[in-house]
Amino acid sequence: MGSRRKGFLARLTGVVHGWMLVLWIYLSAGWRYYGWRWRIWRLGFQKAVLEESIKTGMKQTLLLIRHGQTTWNVEQRLPGQLPGVMLNDTGRDQAARLADALAVFPISAIISSPLERALETADILARARELPIQLEPGLMDINVGHWAGQKHDELGKNDPEWKLQMRRSVSTRRL
Repeated sequence: MGSRRKGFLARLTGVVHGWMLVLWIYLSAGWRYYGWRWRIWRLGFQKAVLEESIKTGMKQTLLLIRHGQTTWNVEQRLPGQLPGVMLNDTGRDQAARLADALAVFPISAIISSPLERALETADILARARELPIQLEPGLMDINVGHWAGQKHDELGKNDPEWKLQMRRSVSTRRL
């Protein structure tokens, strides 16, 4: 991998870690769409609104929000599923600004990973809406085992198993 590409990937990683990723996913068909619709309905979040949208065939939007910045993001540490990784001041500010920006959207449910960083972000969004937070363990980060807590650059230099895993994941990824 050339140094230009490494520089680009490092900048891209910094941007990804530094900002919240907000992805609009419009799902009008498919098992994922109906699975989430069923889950939200089953949990009873604004049931009448969901029933009305189902009757009228209104399109629903699933909004995926990444947690705000943590000190570990800044340090480029791999948190995995380790407990105790909280938002820093920038991350809390990002979540508050996102809550303000989303004020115009009708949100009927907030579902979060039980990890502290995601839960803290969801809590800031939920307080602005007065909505309960439903915990979903399936949204947790990948368990990275003994690599958790280590810095990306240290892993790249000192751990041949990490290097092999990264080569495999890059070669199988389709962008």
